[in-house]
Amino acid sequence: IYVTVNATAASAENYTTWPNMKTLTFTGSDAGITATVNQFPFLVRLTAADSAIFSGAGANGANIRFSRTDAIKLKYSIDHWDAANRSAAIWVLMDQVVTGANTLRIHWGNGTATSLSSPSAVFSRGNGFVTVHHLGNPTGDAQTSARPNSVQPGVNDAAPVNLPTGYAVTQGVIGRADTLGGGTGGTSPTGHHFHFGTLGLGTFTTGGAATISMWVRPTSLATGFVQFFTIGNTAGGNNS
Repeated sequence: IYVTVNATAASAENYTTWPNMKTLTFTGSDAGITATVNQFPFLVRLTAADSAIFSGAGANGANIRFSRTDAIKLKYSIDHWDAANRSAAIWVLMDQVVTGANTLRIHWGNGTATSLSSPSAVFSRGNGFVTVHHLGNPTGDAQTSARPNSVQPGVNDAAPVNLPTGYAVTQGVIGRADTLGGGTGGTSPTGHHFHFGTLGLGTFTTGGAATISMWVRPTSLATGFVQFFTIGNTAGGNNS
């Protein structure tokens, strides 16, 4: 779900007027946090135990909001929202997470509020992200269309390549997911994969360094070199 945030409207909102509020507490060390981390996208999951939120948060979680316990508002991005099956995954940008107890609040039930979900506010260039892709397009989107880049939708979206006829996304650990067979063949792999377009060397660091991470659940392991995504650096004609 991608929307343009109206910063003026967000800052003017008074969450004390939201009729419902729930406090969430988590331990940073349980999330693998070994030292204080700033600007941390924290995953909030909603399940059948949160039926009241699904019933009152509006279509696609339109009026859901997050804040610190001192009322400071927190930016968020709805990755997945399925009210019928009581399942949602929401990334909330915590300004600081410690190894011990961390607390935030979730607000819902204001029927006049519209969605402020913003992937680019949570996964921003200023926070060190270049591209972030939540695979598996939302229900209703073309299953073979590009997966948007949360940092800047429309730029370096993940374009699926060689997906089979009738391809359909599946349910992942966080929201929806894609199943890829990978491909071989150098710059023209033949298997299922995603192409992220081109990113010049200077996009990352002066020397072109970057960290790339993927969450993968393998069902089998290939014995040779397999490509699951391609990306060009525009150097020496290397554009794919």
